[in-house]
Amino acid sequence: MSTHFVITIATVVVATLIISACHHSRHNQSRHDSEHALKHLSKKLDLDVSQQQQVAAIISQVSTLKDEQGRLKKEWEDYARQTITVDADDPAETDRFVKKQSENAAEISRRFANSIAEIKEVLNDEQEDKLITLLDKHSSRKRKH
Repeated sequence: MSTHFVITIATVVVATLIISACHHSRHNQSRHDSEHALKHLSKKLDLDVSQQQQVAAIISQVSTLKDEQGRLKKEWEDYARQTITVDADDPAETDRFVKKQSENAAEISRRFANSIAEIKEVLNDEQEDKLITLLDKHSSRKRKH
């Protein structure tokens, strides 16, 4: 075997391991964030066991939606990078890409809205008020940064 071939194979193996580790780390971080969110909401809203189970399922859905939003963002970044580096400009291809991205974004938004409606069904009036207060605090902290 040539040295070049061995180096190429080694590079592919290392790249695969790095990609796998990054994906695994991101997945674990997402799961940790979901668990932390559930624990925080359970404490702040005084959720009972049934509510915790329902909220956990909704948080999982929202986590998936956040991942999908991230994927769409990456597709836009890749599209921008490709469009800038390639001299060919195909308006039809651009229209197809924009239409697909718009449809995907609309679907994600619809599913987020459904998740909000599901949360509302799980909480009582007092818990809804507490959740609004938490959201307001979260928003004000984000504006300060």
